[in-house]
Amino acid sequence: MKLTKVKCAIRGCKNRFMQKQWNHVYCTSCTARVQYAHQFEWEQRQINKNPEERRKYHRERARKLKINLKKDVLSYYGKGGRLCCSWRNCKICDLDMLSIDHVENNGKKEEGGKNRIGGSPLYQRLKNQGFPEGFQTLCFNHQFKKEILRRRKLHIK
Repeated sequence: MKLTKVKCAIRGCKNRFMQKQWNHVYCTSCTARVQYAHQFEWEQRQINKNPEERRKYHRERARKLKINLKKDVLSYYGKGGRLCCSWRNCKICDLDMLSIDHVENNGKKEEGGKNRIGGSPLYQRLKNQGFPEGFQTLCFNHQFKKEILRRRKLHIK
């Protein structure tokens, strides 16, 4: 889109570089907000027409929120703050192959003998607690490798 120097259509906005959108002129920062608002209104009108569509919409929205939560948590605990396995020389960065791991293998002790939680409830708890220390992101191969090494160590002793 062509940028021009005219006044933004959003009241109170003082940005100078504008884009023409839907027969109005908005600044670049307001354009994204307006597009999101129009998209949200359209989606709400569509899902209110049919209850099955509404259920489908909310299921899809919940799925996306869970994926984003998993990305946030695994990225925080990943190598260098990235979505990658923390094991040395491992290059796996596939979200479906990664999971959270207790660094000291103390998951059972930490829960106090209660039922263990995993998946989205665990990711939500970690995020709510401000990403406490003692966790890391590992791929399933290295989760299994870590468990094998732990069991070997038990048998040697």
